[in-house]
Amino acid sequence: MSYLDKECYCPYCKSQLNIQNGFSFRNSKHICTECGRTVPVKMGRFASENDDYDVEDSVSEPQDIRSDAVEEFTENDIRIEDADVEMIMPDDDIDGSEKAEAVDVQPEPVKKDEELSEFDEEARKLEEFNERTERRFRAWKKQNMALIWKIRGITAAVVVLIAAVIMLSRLTKVGYNSIDLINRNYVEVVHQLEENGFTDIETVPSEELEIAEKGRENTVKSIKFGSKENFDADDRFMKGKNIKIVYRTLKKINLPISSKKIDDMNYTEVMEKFEKAGFTNVSVEPVHDLHFGVLHFDGEVDEVYVDGEKKFSDKDRCRPDVGIVIKYHTF
Repeated sequence: MSYLDKECYCPYCKSQLNIQNGFSFRNSKHICTECGRTVPVKMGRFASENDDYDVEDSVSEPQDIRSDAVEEFTENDIRIEDADVEMIMPDDDIDGSEKAEAVDVQPEPVKKDEELSEFDEEARKLEEFNERTERRFRAWKKQNMALIWKIRGITAAVVVLIAAVIMLSRLTKVGYNSIDLINRNYVEVVHQLEENGFTDIETVPSEELEIAEKGRENTVKSIKFGSKENFDADDRFMKGKNIKIVYRTLKKINLPISSKKIDDMNYTEVMEKFEKAGFTNVSVEPVHDLHFGVLHFDGEVDEVYVDGEKKFSDKDRCRPDVGIVIKYHTF
């Protein structure tokens, strides 16, 4: 048995030092993990399992520790040509008479390819299996390419058919020809389409009628399902399809005067301006608040209301039949 293979025990608690963490012959000393005592390693002598060796005696002995260590080596244990001998210098806390020791450091055994772990072997087998499976699949795919394309075509056709069935289930009949809905009141048309299940209906007014054409107001000018303007009663559309209905309304006209410019004007003059501008629903209302006619003169405009508002501008546009009330001072 070589020097490095010797079983060493703590001289205090008899615990084996070789199996303790941190123990090495290259260290100058070692702290026993069992008793916490410091054991001088470089002295080269340790207690055996049944030895009553006292470390204090070992420190005081002036003998050559190197010679004791060398006695345990055999010729087969020491080989200078292996270059595995490391000279360890004595530590500062050891007596100067102590000499350097030669410690044989054994290299770790190199793991060979045949010593694969069970896990590595399983991984290698799985990788080989996957490679074989992939090669077989590629070969099968090459031989059955026509069948694959046929299956793909059938699958695509089935998908299209299912999509068509789902789309048809969401379609609904218009129930009316586009010509039948033109010139009808747009409110009625909206109500009829909503009863058929259509939900996205947009109404847009078109200011194009003169006051003489007021009877045609709110009639449908055009109707579109998406971009389709002409359709039959049996045509089907998605219930959420956008429907745009354009209906006719009266043209709006500008007010002839601003509310800031009516002061000191006679009510007849103001009424004439509104009527010449095209407004047809103009009325006057006297305010009997004059007693002497000093502050205001008879017939002077008090206030003008346009659709209930007494503040307006000559840039405002209103329907020609909007209600206009002119109030004036009188006795």
